[in-house]
Amino acid sequence: MNKDLKLVLDLQKRVKEGIGYLNYNKKGWLNKIDLEILNLQSEHSCVLGQTFDGFWNKVIEAMEKPQKNKLTFDQAVKYGFALSNEDNINGWYDYLTRVWYVEIFKLKHK
Repeated sequence: MNKDLKLVLDLQKRVKEGIGYLNYNKKGWLNKIDLEILNLQSEHSCVLGQTFDGFWNKVIEAMEKPQKNKLTFDQAVKYGFALSNEDNINGWYDYLTRVWYVEIFKLKHK
């Protein structure tokens, strides 16, 4: 399988897992997301940024007070909230934003 196709499928899977993480750990998260400003490259306009008032607020909190539902940077990558350095080199944040946009749009319009 071509490397880009593998990453596309992987990012789609990660986003679905991220939705599961949010559904379990942050009830009502969906109501906080403004699709008009959604941008996974922005600390404040990304999914975690809009849900927790800043991407790094959530990740730093996990480093300072490790607990079961806290989120490390590696977990943020695993759940589709961020990209690893390797995935980030080719502009994949635009695609990741689109995947989140589509999934959130579908959830909001059920």
